[in-house]
Amino acid sequence: MDLKNHRLGGVLLLSIGLVSGCASANQSDSPFDAAAVVEMTVVNRAPTSVTAFVWWRGGARIRLGEVRGSANRTFNTPIRSDEVYLSFDVLSGRQVGRPAPPATFVPVRPGDRIEWEISSTFVLFYRRLQ
Repeated sequence: MDLKNHRLGGVLLLSIGLVSGCASANQSDSPFDAAAVVEMTVVNRAPTSVTAFVWWRGGARIRLGEVRGSANRTFNTPIRSDEVYLSFDVLSGRQVGRPAPPATFVPVRPGDRIEWEISSTFVLFYRRLQ
């Protein structure tokens, strides 16, 4: 019976070690400091609200938040790659399937300020701010 408890303790310690190792490895896949951010202003000239997302090269599409129709909203987001793109979903429309990753990305560095403009016909433009 003592041997059985010893084995159970070994399995438990191994499991805890594996879980904590995986958790610490996935805390940040960014090549930048955790405090490195980029400012993204979304100017929505469309009449309907959109949900804005950042899409980092080689990474996931991450939700920033909603931007009402004919409104602006600024987001500060941690940098997860050296290239990014903004994508959006129109809230009045129905999303079907997963969006494809963008073909082009915008280079970014810590402290950059980028303004993304969604036109009234849902065409996306960007420019760098000083």
